[in-house]
Amino acid sequence: MVQPSDDRIAPSPIDRRRRRLLQIALAAPVLLLPGGPARAAVLDVTRLHPVRFLGGLILDVATAVLVEVAKDYVLGRLRDGQVSLAAAVPVNEGGGSRTSGAFNHVGYKVSLVRLGVVDYREYQRRVLALALKQAADGGRFAALRDYLIDERIRVKLADADYSQRVAQDLEPDDLFTLDYLDVPEQRLPIHYRNLIDASGARVFDRWYG
Repeated sequence: MVQPSDDRIAPSPIDRRRRRLLQIALAAPVLLLPGGPARAAVLDVTRLHPVRFLGGLILDVATAVLVEVAKDYVLGRLRDGQVSLAAAVPVNEGGGSRTSGAFNHVGYKVSLVRLGVVDYREYQRRVLALALKQAADGGRFAALRDYLIDERIRVKLADADYSQRVAQDLEPDDLFTLDYLDVPEQRLPIHYRNLIDASGARVFDRWYG
């Protein structure tokens, strides 16, 4: 018996990478939930680094939460243009309340730039500073800033020696350069919930109760 010929062309590495990114993006709601469809508890967003959490709220896209931090700023992601997403939500990057972790702020920013969801400018102390592209992003940032001001919340920036109270001169890049929110640990879940509500972002609607 003659087997039918298969003239299909194998996908190129670029096509395979794009297909993989699309599969990950479509599966993002499942990836964000520990245990997948069978999980019993909602995602504990307080375990995310605050930069990932606030980045997700400002940009209102799942990739801002899931994006893998670039491991090498010069020779890695920026040189070859590769962008990948984490297979699971990182929970060991520090952050939260008074807990400075080993989060790679520059790498995270580079990853967002490579995804095309933000612009940037050179910044001597921070290497680069993110600039929001969409008016809606600016509106969500302003709402988050106003909430932090109203609640008199102090923040510790990665390039500062001490925490300071949020003021009107807070810039978007500051929230992408956070080490932690300086609030009592027991009040962190309340503030996170209120920040979600204040932003109006929908990114956590399906993943946070």
